[in-house]
Amino acid sequence: MVANPLLPIYTLGVVVSISPILEMLENNTRKIKNILAPIKIIEKGHLSIIEKILLAIEQFPTDYISLHEHDVLYPEEYLLSIQTVLMEVPLDNIDYLAYNNLIGVNKTGYQNRGIIDFPLSTLTFKHHSIKDLLQNKRKEYYLNNSWCYLEPRYKGSYGGHFKRVQLGKGSLLPAVHINMNQTTNNHHISNHYLTYEPISR
Repeated sequence: MVANPLLPIYTLGVVVSISPILEMLENNTRKIKNILAPIKIIEKGHLSIIEKILLAIEQFPTDYISLHEHDVLYPEEYLLSIQTVLMEVPLDNIDYLAYNNLIGVNKTGYQNRGIIDFPLSTLTFKHHSIKDLLQNKRKEYYLNNSWCYLEPRYKGSYGGHFKRVQLGKGSLLPAVHINMNQTTNNHHISNHYLTYEPISR
């Protein structure tokens, strides 16, 4: 996605991982940077996510940050759709953009959404907005005894004042969240997989 020549904004991909990953990628990695997460921020649940994102945006300052997760399949035109909207919306009218066309998939097939939310993996923020959000989510993490809602305004958490622009279904292709394991011993740090119907229809 980051190498799409039609993108109106110069785009750099940053992957924060516990081991090097660039040699595993088949595509041109010239526009992708890999940051190795320090041991001290690994395996700390929501705090690990917060610290990894802050680490990336501190090393590579930018105007906008689009967040992605390893277990989501994004349409090829995903970033182009987002950047097209960012170029059209007045800066004062947006703090973050939500790509709100999502479906899930598990061993039973494609899953419809049972709860409409705005997962972090489909949000694009202005730089100062995400920095403010994550610094306050870090505080919530400690106040809540090692957990927090990562998304802005979710269930009354921090971020209710942020101005959100939504990209609905329309002509957009869905992003697909892979829900491999839905047992009590699931591998997910967050519970976003619970927002999808458990069985494909």
